[in-house]
Amino acid sequence: MGEIKTNDGKVALASCCHVYANQYTQVSDADLTKWSARTALISLRPSGMKGRERVLTSKMLWYTKTLATQSGAFPEKTYAHTLAGKRKGDPNWGVWILDPWGEWKTIHLKEIQNGGFPTADGAFNDSAGDFSYTQGGKPYRPPGYSSLIPVTEWRQGIADLLKYWIDNGNQQVHCINGLNANSMKIYPPQIGMLENAFGSNQLGLPSATVWHKNARTICDAQGMGWTPWIFCKMRSKDPAVWTRWRNYMTATTLLLDRGSLLFELGGMEGTTPPYASKEWTNAAYSPKLGPSMETAADYMTYRQADGTFMRKFQNGRVIVDPVRQTSRVAIP
Repeated sequence: MGEIKTNDGKVALASCCHVYANQYTQVSDADLTKWSARTALISLRPSGMKGRERVLTSKMLWYTKTLATQSGAFPEKTYAHTLAGKRKGDPNWGVWILDPWGEWKTIHLKEIQNGGFPTADGAFNDSAGDFSYTQGGKPYRPPGYSSLIPVTEWRQGIADLLKYWIDNGNQQVHCINGLNANSMKIYPPQIGMLENAFGSNQLGLPSATVWHKNARTICDAQGMGWTPWIFCKMRSKDPAVWTRWRNYMTATTLLLDRGSLLFELGGMEGTTPPYASKEWTNAAYSPKLGPSMETAADYMTYRQADGTFMRKFQNGRVIVDPVRQTSRVAIP
């Protein structure tokens, strides 16, 4: 369901266009087609393309929020509530949090079946992680609001929703934002985004601890049938920072690709999208490595005696050092 085939010696790109400023009108149909031809997966808001999705050839997801809505007009029992009986919400994003066991289940299924746009292959389910549990206060059980819903029960509620929508919707490719050890255990395998992957919102390259934590999640997820989506979300607009992260993460992605792995280097909300900045044309994403000569089930297999990680391809090597900024490496 969620698997996208990769591991061909190139970085498989994805783009969550719901994040960026809408600049489709500044891009020609020809450039949009070229961009989608090099991008394996694109997530769009239902009205984002305004009919121009016809020129896209990649897999497309309809962006939606799993347990959040800006509408306050649903029946009251559709929403999650706090112990005080107030709706759970997040004023920063202007959304209400929905009850996974309420009427949202069937309301959203109708939205999925109608589709954001007819050419969508599936749904990007944002707010599917633990963030929805804590937004606006932890959820309590109706009608008396007298007992706290454990986070494990909340996760199971989301898992049941996703399975219901996947089983009954008319789209086959699905994605959640919130891939981690918990979501991998409870949700059905699909595409899973790691937003701010490898601590990209901190600007500096990741520590060894952060690198290994993310690498383990990405490696294990692929083994369980997931397609991880590495989203390095950059706060900086400094080209030097972007170059440093691009070089480091393209090597990391190629090292960790077991056959189904996506990567995106992008900006914060409202920044220039890749189809306008031409990020996807950067040569770093298409090294002439040829096919991999080895694909390990555990990334630690690639570890060398000097602490670096090396993977062999037909026409070269990919080397990553998660500890040092620069290294001298003996290439056999």
